[in-house]
Amino acid sequence: MLKLLIVEDERWEREGLLDFIDWNALGIAVPVPACDGFEGIELAQRIRPDIIITDIKMPGMDGLKMSGKIREFLPEVKIIVLTGYDDFRLAQEAIRINTFAYILKPVEEQELYDAVKKTAEDCNASRMHQEEVLRLKENKEKNDKIVASIFLLDLLKGGSFEDPMKRQGGFSLLPQEGFFLVLALMAAENQRLSLPYQNFEKVEKFLAASLLFSESDHVQLIHAVDPVKGVLYLCICTSGELQGRITASCDILIQAFIEETGMKPVIGAGKPVDGLELMKQSCRQAEEALEYAVFIGGQSFVAFEELERNHWERSQKVSEFMTVGSYYNKQLLHALRSGDEERTNSLLRELFSVISENAVIGREIIVNYLYGLVNEIGIMIYNLYHNTGADTAGVQILSLGTLSEMKDYVYDYIERVLEQFRVQKSKKDESIVKKVEELIQARYASDINLRTISSEVYLSPNYLGCIFKKTTGESFNDYLCRVRMEKAKELLASPKSKVTSVANAVGISNTSYFCVLFKNAYGTAPGEYQESIIRGILNGK
Repeated sequence: MLKLLIVEDERWEREGLLDFIDWNALGIAVPVPACDGFEGIELAQRIRPDIIITDIKMPGMDGLKMSGKIREFLPEVKIIVLTGYDDFRLAQEAIRINTFAYILKPVEEQELYDAVKKTAEDCNASRMHQEEVLRLKENKEKNDKIVASIFLLDLLKGGSFEDPMKRQGGFSLLPQEGFFLVLALMAAENQRLSLPYQNFEKVEKFLAASLLFSESDHVQLIHAVDPVKGVLYLCICTSGELQGRITASCDILIQAFIEETGMKPVIGAGKPVDGLELMKQSCRQAEEALEYAVFIGGQSFVAFEELERNHWERSQKVSEFMTVGSYYNKQLLHALRSGDEERTNSLLRELFSVISENAVIGREIIVNYLYGLVNEIGIMIYNLYHNTGADTAGVQILSLGTLSEMKDYVYDYIERVLEQFRVQKSKKDESIVKKVEELIQARYASDINLRTISSEVYLSPNYLGCIFKKTTGESFNDYLCRVRMEKAKELLASPKSKVTSVANAVGISNTSYFCVLFKNAYGTAPGEYQESIIRGILNGK
C-alpha cells in the first residue's frame, strides 16, 4: 500500500479530505493528517510518504516551502498542491519544485480522484522500475550491458560520477575515454515507448547499423530507458569526431527505429563532449532539443546546435511577438465581448498562425502568453456574469507540452466562452421580446409601430425586428396584427359593435384596411363574421 500525507491547516477541510475518497480502492493506506508545514516535515521524516497533498497558504510555513524542504530528503515524493488562489506566481513556484498536480479550491471530488489515481499509478510505475533495477543489479554479473544501461541512466540524470561504489560497479562498464554524444528519443503521437532491457543487443544492432561510422571509428553504443518519461537515451562513444555525423544519419536512424518498434520517433541530439564526466551535459542539451521538437510538432529531428543558431533570432522575435500578442489580446477580448463569433474565430486563426511562425521563441514564452490570454478572458467573464467556471483554465494550460495541444485547448476554451455568451444573449433577447409583447398587449389600440416601440426599449428598429422574429418566429408587424385581430374578434361578438368602431378600437383608423386584414386572418369579412355570431345566438347555438 502507498503512504499518503495530508497537510491542511483548516480542520474541517483536513477531516473532509480524509473521508473524500475511498483511498483503499486506490491502493493507498489510511492517510496521515498534519495541521501545518512544520508538522508536515516531521511526519514526512517519520512515515516517508509516497504522496503528499498540501494546501499552499498555511500559517508558519506555507505548503510550497514545506514541499521544498521535504524534497531534500524525499526527492521522489509526489506532491499534489491545493490552493484557493489563482496566482500565476504560486503556479510557477509549484512547477519549480516539480509538483505532480496543482488543484484549485473548492476541490471537485472527480478532479481530486483523477489526480490521486494518476499519482498512485506513477508511484507504482516508479516502484516497479526501482524493483526491476534492484533485481537487475543483483544479477549484474550475468549481464554487464544491462547494468551499464542502468548506471548510464543514473549518470545522465545527475548521478555522482565520483561515487567510489559506482566507479567500482556499473560505471566501470562504461567507456571511459573518447567523444560522447547523447540522443534522446521519444515515440511521436503520444505512443508509449517501452523497450525491455533484454532487447539491448537487438536495439544496439539496429541503431549501430543506422549511423554512418566506419570500423576505424571504434564506435560504442549504450542505451538507457526512462520508463516514467518513455524516453530512450542513446549514448554514442567514438574515438573520432562526431560533429555533423549524427545529423547526416538521422533519416536512416528514424527509419530503422520505425522498422524495429513500429513507432515514429522524435529525436533530440546534444552536442559532442570530450569525456564521460561531461555526458550529462550532452544529455540536458538532447532533452532540450527533444522538448522543442515535441513542442513545435512535425519535425522528427532537432539538434541542440540548431537551437543555438536560433538564439539570436529568438531574442529578436520575443519582443516582436509580445507586441503582436498584446494586439491580439485586446482584439479577441473586444470581439468576444461584442459577441462577434466570426471575428473571434478569424483572430484565433491569425494568432496561432503568428505563434507557429514564431515557435522558435520556445514553449515557456508561448505557454505563459496563452496563460495570460486565457486568464484575461476568464476575468472578463467573471466581471460580466460572476461565473468562476473558467478560474482553472490558465493553470491547466501550463501543463500542456505541445503547440498542437495548446491550440486545441484554447480553441475549445474559446468555443465554451462563446457558448456562454450565446446563452446570455438569448436570455437577454427573450427578456426584451417579452417586454415588447407586453407593450403591444397594453397599447394595441393606439398608433404604434416597430419604430415607436424600439425607441422605448433603446434598440434600433432593425435589431429589434431581427431578435423579435428569431425569438417568436413571426415578425413584429405580424404579431401586432394578430393581437389586433384577436381583440377585434372579441369585440365583434357583441351585436352592438359597429365594424368602424371596432377598427378604431384596435388601433386601425382605416376601416377598409381593417376589413382586408380581418378577412386575410379569418377568411371572412368582419361584418359577415359578426352576422354569423348573431345568427348562432338567435338559433340557440
